[in-house]
Amino acid sequence: LETIKERRGQRTEKPILLTGPGK
Repeated sequence: LETIKERRGQRTEKPILLTGPGK
């Protein structure tokens, strides 16, 4: 999760959305 947040540059408020079924 941390890797995706750093690469995406997004906040830690929605880490599930990045690694969820959305992606």
